[in-house]
Amino acid sequence: MKIGINYPWRRHGWDFGPSVLPRQNANAPPAWDDSLQLSGAAGPMTRLEGSLQQFRSIGIRDVRWFILADGWNCEGLEYKDRKWDYRPKSVEALGMVSHFERALQVFQRADCVLLPSLISHQFFMPARIYLAGDERPFAAKYPSVKEFVDDFYRRQKDIDAKQQRASDPDWNRFIKCGKGSFIATRESRQLFYDNVLTPFLKVSQKYAATVPVWELINEPDGAPGVKPELMYSFLAEGCSLIAKAGFAATIGFQKAGSLTDFVSRAAQDLAVKDLIGSPNFIRQFHYYINDGQGTLPSCNGCILGEFATVLSRDWPLDADQATPTARYRMIVQKIEAAGATAAYAWSYLSSDDRAKWSLDLEDALEGYIRSGASR
Repeated sequence: MKIGINYPWRRHGWDFGPSVLPRQNANAPPAWDDSLQLSGAAGPMTRLEGSLQQFRSIGIRDVRWFILADGWNCEGLEYKDRKWDYRPKSVEALGMVSHFERALQVFQRADCVLLPSLISHQFFMPARIYLAGDERPFAAKYPSVKEFVDDFYRRQKDIDAKQQRASDPDWNRFIKCGKGSFIATRESRQLFYDNVLTPFLKVSQKYAATVPVWELINEPDGAPGVKPELMYSFLAEGCSLIAKAGFAATIGFQKAGSLTDFVSRAAQDLAVKDLIGSPNFIRQFHYYINDGQGTLPSCNGCILGEFATVLSRDWPLDADQATPTARYRMIVQKIEAAGATAAYAWSYLSSDDRAKWSLDLEDALEGYIRSGASR
């Protein structure tokens, strides 16, 4: 079983393309390619180069990275008639593709393999405006974003509104989430494919050994308020485009049941049944001990795109008295025994309650890989 790592981002929603920081130079490099260089054996290196060198030191080459995530810096979102309308601007024009190619070149030099995940379920969540250092859920009672922002600052008695506004991201351009309207029609989905998905696929074709698989979306089964038939159309169409561009396609389902439902429906769909039953579609789901799936489902032939690195009494079940390194080793062995072809640890940089990167984890993963079990 192959072992991989969820990077999964340096700056959630703006690792590629324009910076959302108002005081940052428009031409500033992204956080993973910043000017704060780390020293390495071969000389100075960027943060991404340092991360990949660390992964290679324990035998890991495969890295999953959220490219657009919640779409914070994806421009083209407008609020009118009390509804959000997302007509995506070209990711090439926004500089996202050139940043992405720079990352691919770093991966290529490091002899690492990237599993890019285009968007996440947060793309479809209600819009949020970043004000005074935090995300603020937008309220539809306001006729405009400006009125929402003005009212927010009127109600803040302990904030210097003028000074703080100068530090806020430009909410005329950068709004977190709220971009799910593109899924509503075939025409609006096509605009997304033309302006967002296809440019990334085209540049990836120059690095086929570095990017053999493209993930359309992370956890679509966690996207709120989306009609199932529209989500299915997006998944089927998007995976078909990925396959036609020469890549294997995958979808990072939150749960095994959602993967089963999708595959069952696709098997009856003449447009995609051959793809879904071929090696050009990689079956994937995620597993956490408290996610409602119970014990680890069968992973027969699937990749486990996420599994927790925070140890709990319930994961793994029989390891209460073992050392942390031994417990991590048991987790990997359980995943392998369930039939997974690959497993990606969650995660290297995320600070949520399911992620804890540690030397114990590194020792366990390296031990598994060096034993020859990983392939």
